[in-house]
Amino acid sequence: MKNARPKTVQVFLPDGNAKGIRIAELTSRTVQAVQIPRQKLSVAEERKEVR
Repeated sequence: MKNARPKTVQVFLPDGNAKGIRIAELTSRTVQAVQIPRQKLSVAEERKEVR
């Protein structure tokens, strides 16, 4: 990785809990990742990021 450039990742915690749903974005791109714990799957279905 010779030409790797620094990037900023923003992590949003919708319920304020780091062990809950996490939504991460690269600030310079339209890339988004959603991490959902198994016990929160029913709650996650209601979020627009998951639909």
